[in-house]
Amino acid sequence: MKKTLLALATAIALMFAAPMAATAATAINSSNNSNNSSNNSNKNKNDNKNKNNKNKKAPAPVCQPGTPPPSNQYPGVPVVATSFESRTLEGFIASTSGTGTASVTSDQHHSGGCAAFLHVTDDSGSVAKMSATLPAGSSGAYADGWFNIKTAGNVGNNVPYFRFFNGGIRVADVFRDNGNGQLWLRVASPSGTYGYTNLGLAVQLGSWHKVVMRVVANGAASTVEVWFDASLLYSSHQVSTGFTTLTRVQLGAEHPRQVGDSYVDDVIIKAS
Repeated sequence: MKKTLLALATAIALMFAAPMAATAATAINSSNNSNNSSNNSNKNKNDNKNKNNKNKKAPAPVCQPGTPPPSNQYPGVPVVATSFESRTLEGFIASTSGTGTASVTSDQHHSGGCAAFLHVTDDSGSVAKMSATLPAGSSGAYADGWFNIKTAGNVGNNVPYFRFFNGGIRVADVFRDNGNGQLWLRVASPSGTYGYTNLGLAVQLGSWHKVVMRVVANGAASTVEVWFDASLLYSSHQVSTGFTTLTRVQLGAEHPRQVGDSYVDDVIIKAS
């Protein structure tokens, strides 16, 4: 009799336990499904957020279209005269590779609301430059502009201002040395070597400076002149270059990893 009652009690307990276990399992599954749904919802939100961030474009520069182009008193045929307020590198042929960029920005500007920005990193193949082509047969050129070298590169290298070319050969240029900030003039000789002249001042980073350079290619009697912030730092009419014509004026790095961040504004280039 006792065994019969025990068996009956066990059977009744199992009858009640089974629905409770099923209810508990259902609750757990429901909780898991809810968590999975929440996780999927959060994942979709994050994916959409990342997609939106990826698709966001940098804000357009706040330029001032219609601003009259800059002018100066120097003689010659105007080739470029721009303050970059059109949001373009008008008058220049831009060339970049790797992580180098040449663009128009409103982050920094000397006048108006915009300036050109040349950005070169230490990555292999990083180049950013812009060139103005001179009329065929030009023997001379004036280059006038405002520069703000924000960051410099590696010691032993430099950040350029203006560079004058005959074809692929650099005839003369002015640059800031990365080591001590000194301003230098470099001129090609007929033998293919370069002569260097320290122009006697150090240029601070992050400040605007006006650079004017004149080159007249006339063989052994070439003219090279450099003004910096309205001061004439160098003038000679007896520089031996071996060239009688110029083909372009360039701003920016001509070879990879010439690291630097330069803002350029109010540029005027004239040929003669």
